[in-house]
Amino acid sequence: MNAYSCPTCGVDSQPDDYELGGYRIYVCPHCTLRFAPEAFGVAVNYDEVYAQGAYPDQAVEVMRRNEAEGIDASHMETYIPFFRSLQPRRDRNRVLDVGCGGGRFCRAASKRGWKTFGIDVSEVAIQFATEVDSLPYGRIDLEDVTRTYEKFDVVTAFELLEHQSDIRRFLAQVLAALKVHGRFFCTVPSWEHPAVKTAVRPDWVPPVHLLFFTRRALPITLETSGFQVLDTGYIPGPPSHRWPALKWGMKRLARQLLGQAQSPLGVWAMARPAS
Repeated sequence: MNAYSCPTCGVDSQPDDYELGGYRIYVCPHCTLRFAPEAFGVAVNYDEVYAQGAYPDQAVEVMRRNEAEGIDASHMETYIPFFRSLQPRRDRNRVLDVGCGGGRFCRAASKRGWKTFGIDVSEVAIQFATEVDSLPYGRIDLEDVTRTYEKFDVVTAFELLEHQSDIRRFLAQVLAALKVHGRFFCTVPSWEHPAVKTAVRPDWVPPVHLLFFTRRALPITLETSGFQVLDTGYIPGPPSHRWPALKWGMKRLARQLLGQAQSPLGVWAMARPAS
């Protein structure tokens, strides 16, 4: 059986008890990152990933319907930690959203005073985004952004790190795009959620998803790549716009008291350049 080095900390890792998408999942004994090394070299066409399945309906039609009702992505559980943690200032309001998809985050952030720029490697994703609004988007690699644009106050990566076959290189590019006192905010699916461990959807398994993070693995990944982690946490169940916050909180507390609390949906972290 092959031994592979952890892409985060370099420790020799062995197969875990899981297989996803036909690929063996390895686990790092130090940082607990799970990864699918045998899928790292497999090419993925992200235009096809975006165009298939339910994404067009979820990313475009649902957004249009929600925004027509005055509901934007700031209510989505994935984005709530960002809007609670960061607010724009006159001298700190430029945010780069890497892997912007259909532009959900950019629209919500723009309404709250952020000057957004969304990038994605998929032409289909950028087409979806530009059909909905006139904010700036680009089909461009992060590495090219660092050569062409001024540095940003904030870089975001929502549900993106899990796609990276060379996570250290990707995070080095994030550092290159950030100002000295900038902030990096990211979210990832949580390996602790049963839906991640048993996924069968093609866009949730290797070779699309390559890395599988825990609450321990995400901060270590950032710290070993030149960041100082400022805060981190789980993304729990959604306090959606249809459930007032108090009612949602009471319902969640009742589940906890009954021992029925849901596993965390994801993990988020906010960090800054370490030096």
